[in-house]
Amino acid sequence: MNTIYRNSLSITFAILSLALSLILFNTAKKYLDLGQYIKLSIIIIFLVFFIINIFLKKNLQKKSFYLFVYVVLILYSLNTVLGVYSIYLDNQKKNYIKNKSDEFDGRDIFQFIEDNRAERKIILPYLTPREFLIKNENFMLVSAASNKNYAQCNEAGNWKIIKTDDFGFNNNLIIDKYDILLAGDSFADGTCVAKNNEIANKLIANDFSTYTVGFAGNGPLLSLASIIEIAKYFEFRNLVWFIYRNDFLDLKWELSDKRLNKYFNPEFKGYDLFDNNGNIDNKYINFINSQSKKNISFELKESFLELKFLEKYFSLLNTSTESNKIDVKDFDKIFKSLVDRNITNNNQILIVYLPGYSCFTNEKKVCKNEFNKIKSSSEGQQIKSINFMNYIDKNNLPFKAFFSLEMRGNHYSNYGYDVLSNFVIKNLK
Repeated sequence: MNTIYRNSLSITFAILSLALSLILFNTAKKYLDLGQYIKLSIIIIFLVFFIINIFLKKNLQKKSFYLFVYVVLILYSLNTVLGVYSIYLDNQKKNYIKNKSDEFDGRDIFQFIEDNRAERKIILPYLTPREFLIKNENFMLVSAASNKNYAQCNEAGNWKIIKTDDFGFNNNLIIDKYDILLAGDSFADGTCVAKNNEIANKLIANDFSTYTVGFAGNGPLLSLASIIEIAKYFEFRNLVWFIYRNDFLDLKWELSDKRLNKYFNPEFKGYDLFDNNGNIDNKYINFINSQSKKNISFELKESFLELKFLEKYFSLLNTSTESNKIDVKDFDKIFKSLVDRNITNNNQILIVYLPGYSCFTNEKKVCKNEFNKIKSSSEGQQIKSINFMNYIDKNNLPFKAFFSLEMRGNHYSNYGYDVLSNFVIKNLK
């Protein structure tokens, strides 16, 4: 009987080892690319633990099995507590926004889209190229579907709707030649502020014709790809490239993507993405539809089974160290590829470092180091780089006012974009 019991435990540990080996094989690259180290670490630790237990004596196997159960209970209990805490913080934030907003809209994006569909208004969720590329390894895009309405953001209590242009970017002004090509992530896209307060439209209001290829989630390589692809269709006198703090984290994944790495090579002319907009539109919309069909069971799977909240809080603790892991040589290659292509007239390029809320509180030194990395690389290619954080500090401007509702983690406010546009114009003259 003891032999059977011991064999059953050995078989159990062997099955668990095999199952985790398959999970590790299928997810290791994804977790590494996305920086989801806690998930990867847990899988590896349990895998080693299971393999060792296959060969232990019965009494040790039994104790190990109980230990495994206890650890799993602790992990998922901690994840549940963090989940409840996250929901509490979200509700607190929602109540704060509600008190600040004149017309508060508390609907989530799916309810908002569904309600508009009932009124025969077709509005799509604004999924990012980054989200698409992570889940579609055999197709390339840098923008959304063209000429469609999207629910872009609800950061200040109201849903912002935008309509994309013929290339899938957020632009109203379409001409042959522009003063400025604007690149970067959601800040270059003007996310979460009214249309007239978007940075591109601020620059247009100051007589600088501007076209933006900014998109939420874009890191330096996706921004480079967007610049190269759109430059085939328009002429630009200046390139203004916003690099926000989380671009260092985004670059980590981008460096692992073979499609994006091709843009390092100045001989690579791009994928001619906009020569067949219909194909891109279909792929993008099909992807949206596939994501929209994910119901509450998926949310529970991601949040509970995949330890989403534990990973989230670990990532927050780890974010400030990510910029230290990025090699300056990666930026060297990006800027060199840019300069070698002569995107603008006489290579008039301006790199603007954008600070986050924590750059003015507990991470000033980290932010300064991030800018120094960018400056070191850009100067090596005779590209001018400027630090918006230094400008705010030197002029004793109230940093909280630069963020929507003065909240940590939010995008810039109307005031923030107003000051930023003047800062850019001053450095272009």
